[in-house]
Amino acid sequence: MNYSLLQELSLLNRDNIFKDQPRICFDKFSNRLGKIEQDPFIGFVGKDFINADIKVLFLGKSNAESAAEHYLTDKGINRALSSFRLATDDLENSYRKYANRYLEAMPRWNIMRFVTEFRNQTRLNLNQIAYANIVPYRYKGAPNNAAYELAFRNYTNKFISIIEPDQIIPLGANLEHLVAKNLITNHHLHISQGINREGRDKRIAESGWETISSAVSDYKMIQKYPNATKSALDWVNKNKWFEDPNASRATLIAQMAHISLTNMGVDTDSAEYYSAIDVAVRKFGHH
Repeated sequence: MNYSLLQELSLLNRDNIFKDQPRICFDKFSNRLGKIEQDPFIGFVGKDFINADIKVLFLGKSNAESAAEHYLTDKGINRALSSFRLATDDLENSYRKYANRYLEAMPRWNIMRFVTEFRNQTRLNLNQIAYANIVPYRYKGAPNNAAYELAFRNYTNKFISIIEPDQIIPLGANLEHLVAKNLITNHHLHISQGINREGRDKRIAESGWETISSAVSDYKMIQKYPNATKSALDWVNKNKWFEDPNASRATLIAQMAHISLTNMGVDTDSAEYYSAIDVAVRKFGHH
């Protein structure tokens, strides 16, 4: 991982990015901690993230305002960021000191109950994941689309390009659509359905459990089919019989249809391709 590029992100200044920009509600940005509110949260990357089988990034909307009981912790995190920003050598060690501050703080965040449940089901520890917010500053409520667009342009796309995750799990209902719209990357990755946070992070509602389960299914599918596109993973998720020993004929028909469609030059990531496979399986598969 390129720590020099991460260090460049630490130089971002909130006011330079968002102040006096059209459609930006600048008064929604927090000022509780004074001048240091202009410094970004450049993202947490666990020390074992790069070597994880599947690199998972949890992506939130923005940092919440600092609560009074967290002032000292948040100021300590900012001091670690300042040290990383000024470091001239051993950038990895300097970044680790910053990340370790987050390791101490994250278990106390309400939003982490969703991350923890996903980790419990995939047997990942905090040092094997990454966590970031689209808008890397403290904000009152949810940012608007203009703030998200500016954030992706100045921070989020750069961060994602640096860490190259295999799976992005957005922390917000339907947030996957906003991520897909603004994401610019050459890296092959899968964006899961946004985690429904109904219950204001105080509990996990039924819709939250469902979206966590969907993200876990995606994780397992990526493990099994590491080079599959999002469309392919979606198709496999919908067709649980695929590669099931009890549905060997249907699986064979799907595989034969794939070969035929590929030879015909049909785009294997298109709706036409999956529709043709579905038709072939229904007609000949008898699964």
